[in-house]
Amino acid sequence: PFSFILFLSFVVSAQQPYDVGDWTSYKDFRYARALDIGNFELFVATSGGILEYHLLRQQWYDPWVVGYGLSESVPLDDPILIFYDSQTNYLWVATRTQLLQYDTSTERWRIAAQHLWGPGDRVVNLGAGGSSFYVETIPSDVFANIFPFGTPLPDPLWRNYVTRYKGSRTFGGFM
Repeated sequence: PFSFILFLSFVVSAQQPYDVGDWTSYKDFRYARALDIGNFELFVATSGGILEYHLLRQQWYDPWVVGYGLSESVPLDDPILIFYDSQTNYLWVATRTQLLQYDTSTERWRIAAQHLWGPGDRVVNLGAGGSSFYVETIPSDVFANIFPFGTPLPDPLWRNYVTRYKGSRTFGGFM
């Protein structure tokens, strides 16, 4: 009995203790929805958050599920589209309810717009031109029916349903 107790105490003391932050759990990042390339990064929008791959280092960074702003956290709830703006070095992320902006230089997030489009709309395009940034949406029921059978290209009729929002390329202010 004494040797058994001694063995158990040895096994318990041989386990490595974990510190806070040693163990991290992530959501499911299986469904890639969009990707774009930054200066040295590949950004991937997935159902669980955003993945970042550094091209020169050839390694994946920790996934982003919550971004950090100047004074608050910014939830990356279900990203649908992303757009890297090489002129401003901002990564724009459209979720189902908000438009987010990530400054790759300062590594800070901010909410550029919340509830800009209606709950029945779906973001289909992000883009920049001149000093403006654009977000295009279409109704979700139209989105579900725009892909003809057997082709990955949408039916051109979807363009009749587009709503375009325009804001500043640097600070948002969408209308």
